[in-house]
Amino acid sequence: MSPEFSTPLYTIRTAKEALKFSAAHLATFADGSIERLHGHNYQVEATLSGLLDAAGMVLDVGVLKKWTREICGELDERVLVALENPLLTVLEEEEQVVLRYGEKTYSLPREDCALLPIPNTTMERLAYFIACRLAERLRGEPEGGRMETLCVSVSETPGQSASWTLRLFPERE
Repeated sequence: MSPEFSTPLYTIRTAKEALKFSAAHLATFADGSIERLHGHNYQVEATLSGLLDAAGMVLDVGVLKKWTREICGELDERVLVALENPLLTVLEEEEQVVLRYGEKTYSLPREDCALLPIPNTTMERLAYFIACRLAERLRGEPEGGRMETLCVSVSETPGQSASWTLRLFPERE
């Protein structure tokens, strides 16, 4: 093996049909406006790069797929609520979640909501949220130190997606 290839990074990707969720949301825009409450059938893809283990794998792709599917399940058939959106007031009551935007008020059953620690429910922010959740698990893996980057893409319609990439161990740089 030549020296320039002595520590190559390998990449695995999972984008199976099962990595999806259907959810409603309303996003706000930079001009302060808000879109109507509507839904999408989201598709998720996860890409992980790192060094190989003794078996010749970055990570068992089945594990990455399972974790991604579990996160999708938490969002499936829910109304996605951005808790950190400065344009929305979110009141968490015992059995209801109340959203306020200007003169509009939405009252939703709490069990039908996914309360997310993000500033907006855009594809970009959903990719960020899912990537952060996956990164928590990857960093907890016994051999997680071999892993370098994680990229998550979220598509809300075919041909329209957003991705977010993070370094799993930025302190090593």
